Amino acid sequence: MTTSDKPNESLSRTDILRSILVGAIGGLVLVGAFFAGYLLRDYQFNQSVTDTSFALLNEVEGLIATHYLYDVPDQDNLIHGAAGGLVGALNEPYTYFVEPATAEVDAGNLAGAFGGIGAEIARNESGEFVILRVYRENPAAIAGLQADDV
Repeated sequence: MTTSDKPNESLSRTDILRSILVGAIGGLVLVGAFFAGYLLRDYQFNQSVTDTSFALLNEVEGLIATHYLYDVPDQDNLIHGAAGGLVGALNEPYTYFVEPATAEVDAGNLAGAFGGIGAEIARNESGEFVILRVYRENPAAIAGLQADDV
């Protein structure tokens, strides 16, 4: 196709400026939206926790510090107790607060790392400990312990 065979596709100067302006405005809107998201990233709409919630906890903490007759537990114990009470107020048996130290131990157990001799034990009728089951390749099996050993 030669240049003389092409239909007249030239754009007017106004059309070109309009396209540039629409593109620039669209780009500014996108940049503004991303910038607004960046600025508002920490703000949560419909915040359920208010300053009055913490004011009550601070008041209770102050009353304990002022009027409690015994040694006041350390700050971590008080905070963990408050968190446990908050979760406990849900009255749901499958939701509970686990303190960080306990959670760390539980995470190790759930990851497959455990301690012990590698046997299940129970007490019999006379109060003696009896081995119920020995797990292979664990200290109890290596030592030669077997099920029903006392």
